[in-house]
Amino acid sequence: MIHVDRDRFPVPELFASSKVEQARKELEEFFGMKRKTRAQKRFEFQRNIYLDPEVKDALIRLFNGKCAYCESHIGMKGYIDIDHFRPKTGAMDLKGHSDPDHYYWLAYEWDNLYPACPSCNRSKRAYFPVIGGRALPGAMGDELKREKALLIDPCLDYPEMYLDFKEDGMVYPRLKIYDTDTQLLKQQDISNIRRIRRRATTTIEILGLNRKPIVEARKEAAKFVNTILYRRPETKGFNLFEKTIKEVLDITQPYLGLKRQMVEQWFLKTIKARNTPGDLREFLMELASNLDIKLPLEKPKMEAKPEQVSRRGKVLIEKSAPPAMPSLRIDYIKSIEIRNFKIIKDINLKFSPGREEMASWKVLVGENGTGKSSVLEAVALALMGEDRLEEFKDYIHLDPERILRHRTRNGFVKIGLTDKKEPVTLKITREGFEYESGAEGVNTFLNAYGTTRLLPHIELMQTKTGFREAVICENLFNPFKPLLDVDKYLYSLKRGREFDSTALMLKDLLNLSVESKLFRRAEKIRVQIGEDDDPQPLDQLSDGYQSVTVLSTDIMKNYPEKLYDLQKAMGIVLLDEIGTYLHPRWKMTIVNSLRTAFPRIQFLATTHEPLCLRGLREREITIMERDGDTGEILVNDDVPSPEGLRVDQLLTSDLFGLHSTIDPYVEREFEEYYNLLAKHELTPEEKEKRDDLKKKLAEYDTKLGATPREQLLYEAIDEYLAKKKRMSQKESEKERAKVKRKIVELWKKFDENSGKTK
Repeated sequence: MIHVDRDRFPVPELFASSKVEQARKELEEFFGMKRKTRAQKRFEFQRNIYLDPEVKDALIRLFNGKCAYCESHIGMKGYIDIDHFRPKTGAMDLKGHSDPDHYYWLAYEWDNLYPACPSCNRSKRAYFPVIGGRALPGAMGDELKREKALLIDPCLDYPEMYLDFKEDGMVYPRLKIYDTDTQLLKQQDISNIRRIRRRATTTIEILGLNRKPIVEARKEAAKFVNTILYRRPETKGFNLFEKTIKEVLDITQPYLGLKRQMVEQWFLKTIKARNTPGDLREFLMELASNLDIKLPLEKPKMEAKPEQVSRRGKVLIEKSAPPAMPSLRIDYIKSIEIRNFKIIKDINLKFSPGREEMASWKVLVGENGTGKSSVLEAVALALMGEDRLEEFKDYIHLDPERILRHRTRNGFVKIGLTDKKEPVTLKITREGFEYESGAEGVNTFLNAYGTTRLLPHIELMQTKTGFREAVICENLFNPFKPLLDVDKYLYSLKRGREFDSTALMLKDLLNLSVESKLFRRAEKIRVQIGEDDDPQPLDQLSDGYQSVTVLSTDIMKNYPEKLYDLQKAMGIVLLDEIGTYLHPRWKMTIVNSLRTAFPRIQFLATTHEPLCLRGLREREITIMERDGDTGEILVNDDVPSPEGLRVDQLLTSDLFGLHSTIDPYVEREFEEYYNLLAKHELTPEEKEKRDDLKKKLAEYDTKLGATPREQLLYEAIDEYLAKKKRMSQKESEKERAKVKRKIVELWKKFDENSGKTK
């Protein structure tokens, strides 16, 4: 992290437009209402303002194509999130308590927008701790600056005055502050090294600046700088050395905070060394002045006491300072590799990165018996961690021999996680389970649900155990484990903000109107769907309403943190058959509904229903199917986005593999016809069968062409469709282009022949 001067570039014109002015008025109108009036209403921020290409381009130029916080390259081609330095709403302190209205008035303010890599943005969430009270709503300029923020602001503060980068890639709070530094510190931080350390510690923790991938990247950068500084430059090499140092310290370089400190320390050490030649000392002093390299030659003005520093040079956190905050680290799945688990021989899955405050999803699509549920079970077992798995395997009588694929002696589940260098690897043998890496499991909230999500009134089937640690995964493995009693749980919530925030989440999920309301009466939760409708008890709504309500409330109840804004909740949910019990209308909205209610929770779900794919994006669908020859489970991760497809188009797309929505018997004949077309060589019997099928299928409407011209075209297309099943996405696209050229040539011939007959 380095200081960036926002005044280098003008404010984008968008922020002075009538569009933004109107958006600000709408903000004030909504948040100007009494809190009780808007308690169960959600304000929809206009994302197209702060995600506008003009804004993104300006931020990328201002921050030189780097993340404002960790200085990783993001640039035009990389993934970039637009972060609100002060959150739009629900700003949280270090204990997770939030202020619902802070800082809505800064949502469309240029000075509050920063480019961030997905990892920093995900880690930062809505944390914005302060010392003392928060600024009053509407505070801007100097009034806002008086707020004692603990998070270092790259534009208002000088991060290099707070952070000490080490050559091993780690970053710690500064130990020493020199007199020349104090002019760059906030007035409230001068002569207060304890506060400087506290701000540095909080910033490092909240942004995850010591997460393993970024530490490794900084470590490599440090090695590169050391290769340059390893040898002192000779007199005749001064010009080349100056050019090289300028390149190292170029403003576009990643991890410039680290590089600057390394160069400054080397310059200072070399200049002070007694054996440094005079001409080199003079050259370095002049170069340091030209490049604004700080050389603190005086004694430090402030310094940490010896008892505050560990042997490794790390500042120890005092009791009054914020503690280490492991709960701020959130893991998401980025890859899955499974070998010899139940019917799965060997599969690999890749996840797309989450974007713009939205976690990625992955939905496994396939018929029954293609291993979809096995993937969820494998992931749940691996992510539990060693301690919980030890208890859980006894609870569900987990037999490793039944887990292993038939006639195999060992297998494994390997889960790649964001911000972790090493994957979680669970090895499975006939003797048992053993973690090769990541034995602590996933550092996040994990919930898992099977296909049978019973409602709690089926008391006869409830199982009673003392098991608590992994109960959030219990329903996936135990179909008789019911979910919570929604009425009882919601009735137990405190009146006011706690109940209203939950009601707001349920309204999102149930697609209820803005004016609808949930309230308590006679020990029942009642829903008033329309303004003129009579309130209905929640347990008397349709199965679709109840199913969605029970699932979402169970997720919320299990969440370990007390959040009033559930849109800030982060974690992983495994969900088998996402469309279970849902009416077709609900199936078409379930993904969007869950995304709206839990935008930062990553869902790994399964389905065999096309309607449930509405709301998914590119690279969020994986097709699972059996190989027709070997019976092995195959996966296709390279699936186009389903956005914009009609239901019938979904059915006939690659996602579900139907030739069309025609009769299943005819579909089977088309399947057989395509299989024969895909073969390179046919026996005489197979050729005869192919020709018979071709004649037979021609009788069904005009699927194979009504005229000789159409038949030639269909034949070219059908050959492509037949071969496509055995091709990769890249091969398929190449073959598709080839077929298009063939069709164009056929059309030209038809036109030529048509001209001759005339």
